[in-house]
Amino acid sequence: DQQVSVFLCASAPLAHTTPLSLSLTHTPLCACVSEQALVMSVSHISFIACVRDGDSAYGCMRTGMLSLFFFLTLGVLIIQVFRLGFVPVSTQKVVLWMGAVEALLLFILYFAAHAAILSLLANILKVCEFSLVVFFFSMHTLRLLRRTDLIKKLLIPITVLVVVGLVAVLIVTIVSTVKEPITCLSSHWIVLSSTDFALTLFFLCCCVYVAHKMRAVAISAELRMRTRRQLWTLVTLYSI
Repeated sequence: DQQVSVFLCASAPLAHTTPLSLSLTHTPLCACVSEQALVMSVSHISFIACVRDGDSAYGCMRTGMLSLFFFLTLGVLIIQVFRLGFVPVSTQKVVLWMGAVEALLLFILYFAAHAAILSLLANILKVCEFSLVVFFFSMHTLRLLRRTDLIKKLLIPITVLVVVGLVAVLIVTIVSTVKEPITCLSSHWIVLSSTDFALTLFFLCCCVYVAHKMRAVAISAELRMRTRRQLWTLVTLYSI
């Protein structure tokens, strides 16, 4: 019960500081396929290009709203970063820093330069952030299971492997763009979508287990309800 209580206290800040942009960044494979047929649509131009070329009002309004949303998200994240400070380093702060960079990339993407490489970078950042959150929850779940030995033997190596794999995808993508442009049907997107899907399933299993263990914790009904709401907020944000 004490381990569960410590986990709940530690996980609460993540639900409050996780940027909404994390749930809006990723382009899943099914959406990628549908977007491939819309190469000339308004979703593939920036706000500046839309206004300059005199495109439809809907297209300019859409890209303008997305630009404004990610600009405001960037501002909120920067305020949070400076409010919390840079030391000591924690999972919460690293997620915030990466989220700020992600929001900056998305603002540039929709406002000034709608380039596939920017979208890919934002997606890779999103999956990296998600990997940190999954690592955080997995570590505490193993502690609840009293299998802390698996943290060093299994969890850390798998996390390092995922991060190295994402960096490899980024390097291969940058090198391959010299020969041919990136499309959302490229192998890079398939690897990214598959990794995100696997992480989502594993994260969901961890959260279900933690929610189940919460029933045995001696806390008030109000605190239990608030903690569950924070937990499923994280699940919703990262699973959309």
